[in-house]
Amino acid sequence: MWQLFILVLFLVIYSIKNRQNYFERHKIPYFKSLPLFGVFSKVIFKQKSVYESISELYNAPELKDEPFFGFYLFHQPALLVKDLKLIKRILTTDFNKFPTRFSGSDVHDPLGSNFIFFTKDLERRKIVRPQISPFFTGSKLKFIFDHIQSEMSKFLQNEKSSRLELDLLATLEPVMLAIIASVALGEDAQKNEDLHRAMKSIFKPSFYRNLEFGSFMGMRKVMKFFGFKLFGEFGTKYFMKLIPEVFEGRKTSGLTRNDFIDMLMKIKEEKKVEEEFLDAQIMMFIGGGKSRGDPLKIFKKLYWKFLNELANFLRFTVYQNILI
Repeated sequence: MWQLFILVLFLVIYSIKNRQNYFERHKIPYFKSLPLFGVFSKVIFKQKSVYESISELYNAPELKDEPFFGFYLFHQPALLVKDLKLIKRILTTDFNKFPTRFSGSDVHDPLGSNFIFFTKDLERRKIVRPQISPFFTGSKLKFIFDHIQSEMSKFLQNEKSSRLELDLLATLEPVMLAIIASVALGEDAQKNEDLHRAMKSIFKPSFYRNLEFGSFMGMRKVMKFFGFKLFGEFGTKYFMKLIPEVFEGRKTSGLTRNDFIDMLMKIKEEKKVEEEFLDAQIMMFIGGGKSRGDPLKIFKKLYWKFLNELANFLRFTVYQNILI
């Protein structure tokens, strides 16, 4: 028994060591990182965000003069190309398209595996992507402003706190989730507790959720082996049940909002695309809305706007009372 355990342990260590020597064997400069976790090790252990880890990778001082260098995306070797001429050659001469995706999930994850940016179903991707791309333009997205204004008005009417100290995250998070739910689904997350709970379960930071997201970014086999899902177990089950109900409710009521769901319903009827594939595309609004609508980012923007207005006021005061 012990002999078998030692043999398996030896094979695992040898496999890890062999992968970690990949760039050394090919004489390619590379960014050193923790085995198995790669450049996202600090993300997994909640020390840095994804963006900070990528920035640290790109601006690594020991590799700043290299036109390209290697790094480990978890256990997989990958290349980061910095030289513009080399990038142009790769994209125009060597390869003219990249149909497959390194990141993604498996069929056990109906939302993650059908996400249009990562799906392996190239036929349905070719049909749907040209149809939805025009929607993400400035003129088409103006309808979002009405929903933002509506939810913020509700928030300001209900928020009558006179406290000097306010928990910013706890105060603004329900508003942010309500805006995303209104834009993506036409639902009121502040009244629908299950919807609010499902959205929070997707974005709530934890070691397990970081591991799920990290596996999605670079370890499809791990996603499949452990049954990880991009939007979590509870979030996936809830939205796989809710979104068809939203489609059916919109169809039954005859309501027209000229929003993303109306466009997907049109694609379903005209292009005969399965609803499960279209369900996953709605999650773009939910995932993207969270990354752009983080309460701390909102506060930062408001704070800098306040500082700018304060600076202008001080400049005007100095000009009026001292310089004149």
